Amino acid sequence: MFVLQDEVIGSASAAERWRYTPPSTGDADFSRYKLGGAVLSVGDPVAFASWAGPMASALMGFNNRAVTTPMIAWMCAAIGRSMVREFPPFGCFGGADSGKTTVTREVTKTLMGLDEEHNLTSTTPHGVRVWAAATNALVIWFDEYRRGAKRDTMEVINQILRDAWTASASSRGGFGDDKQKLLESKASAPILISGEENLEERSHIDRVVSVVVN
Repeated sequence: MFVLQDEVIGSASAAERWRYTPPSTGDADFSRYKLGGAVLSVGDPVAFASWAGPMASALMGFNNRAVTTPMIAWMCAAIGRSMVREFPPFGCFGGADSGKTTVTREVTKTLMGLDEEHNLTSTTPHGVRVWAAATNALVIWFDEYRRGAKRDTMEVINQILRDAWTASASSRGGFGDDKQKLLESKASAPILISGEENLEERSHIDRVVSVVVN
């Protein structure tokens, strides 16, 4: 799902002009993403204000505001990802049972209609690449960012975090029957990660907006 400045999410003109098909797998499944009536009422400023104000206040009070305020602000800005050259990924970190997954799920569900995260312990490297390239406006959330996730998947998500800063593309080779064929995947989506692993690489620390849930 791609969003342009002059086109509306899901409009006929947008569907005709922009369509992403990942290599060899078919279209990414957006059935878990649902835009509710309250979100669609943004065209009516009065109706939107009556809904958005209490909603934002309730979400900010859901956890420590040092966590929820930057998360909400980042997620609202993520809708305009295609309009800026540089946009940081977002990371929500914390120990086991700290509530990081719960607060992330509630904020993404309320603001984005995202009903389920992509778990890095059960997502393949190709799955990570496909989702990172599947949209330029809806937040793509990867949970379980930690050493326990599969090594090859973690290598891919770490590269995606670098590429997502400028929505750049990485090339990979050696797959399938033609070992010299290159596959290119663009990290155009606003990327959100959550988990127990803290960022260690300078390239990640400099690019990711991070909060810690205690």
